[in-house]
Amino acid sequence: MNLEASKKKVAALTAPRNAVLVGASDRPGSWAARVWRNLNQYQFPGPIYLINPRRDTIWDRPCYPDFKSLPEPPDHMVVLVPAAGVIETLKSGAAAGARSATVFSAGFGEAFDKEAAARGRELTAVIEESGLGVSGPNCMGNVCAKSRLVTLTEDRPLKLREGPVALVGQSGGMMIFANSGLEERGIAAEYLITSGNECGLSAGDYIAFFADQPELKVIVIYVEAVSDLEKFKAACLMARAAGKHIVALKLGQSEGGRQAAMAHTGSLAGSVEAFDAVAGEVGVIRADTLDDVVEVSDEPWRIPGTGLTRPSKAVRVEAVRPTQDGRKPVLETWTQHTFKTGSGWAWIVAAQFVDDVQKNAC
Repeated sequence: MNLEASKKKVAALTAPRNAVLVGASDRPGSWAARVWRNLNQYQFPGPIYLINPRRDTIWDRPCYPDFKSLPEPPDHMVVLVPAAGVIETLKSGAAAGARSATVFSAGFGEAFDKEAAARGRELTAVIEESGLGVSGPNCMGNVCAKSRLVTLTEDRPLKLREGPVALVGQSGGMMIFANSGLEERGIAAEYLITSGNECGLSAGDYIAFFADQPELKVIVIYVEAVSDLEKFKAACLMARAAGKHIVALKLGQSEGGRQAAMAHTGSLAGSVEAFDAVAGEVGVIRADTLDDVVEVSDEPWRIPGTGLTRPSKAVRVEAVRPTQDGRKPVLETWTQHTFKTGSGWAWIVAAQFVDDVQKNAC
């Protein structure tokens, strides 16, 4: 386990020198067209190259047949080709000098497909051998406000601001909904990473990278399954030592949820109880719903003077709702947990106003 290597790979993914759309297409509504639009709309500062051997030009720009024909070595590959072509694309791109890739293509182990699962194992091996930093496969792209790299296939306007929150999760839809909830509060998510099946980079890699970003205060993760437990634990401890709060939404709280995880990314979701045990070791807060994620993500950095640092054990937020007058959220049912504060230990109990939390924690 090498968390420094993890950081370098995520850095290559989130701040590339150029972006190469492999499988470029101007078909209206296609993911390729959406990625092209967002890279330009949000003013990615580096060159954007197009690869499609069947076309000479797209959007009045030159379209190249392969990586060797590009004006310069590729750096970040936006892979939009069918699953059967992904592995060769990554091999060729890495050989040409690429450092990272976002793989949108599905077909690597979802929906109980044994053939796809075998392809996923091959993809994992190729990624490991190449040294590429890869998000995906089966993802929806990423948002990196600091570098203005937006490959997310989202049509609605995004607010690109360096801010206190980073989002990373195996479900692009979940991350988009979480981001919308935070934006309604005026909270900027500096990073929005959709990690998909995590054949390459996993939650632990991203958390290790986020730990080094001083402007980040809260890391939100959506987890279907933890693929590398020791890396995940080490990265969480690194982030907590750097003063970051980690909020997790875990799929698999029911048998239906576990089946959904297998169908979505091919992940074998462990029990919530097992995840809570791990979370307790490393100070991760687990929320039950997206609404709870937004509430919990809002408070640690917004309320001054709480002194909240590492939970002594995993925190489970059962429900969070606004008060009748809408002034402050009520923490409606917390199973009792202690937080270590600057002046000792304080209990957070059910149905306390945030004002009370601040008073008791100080």
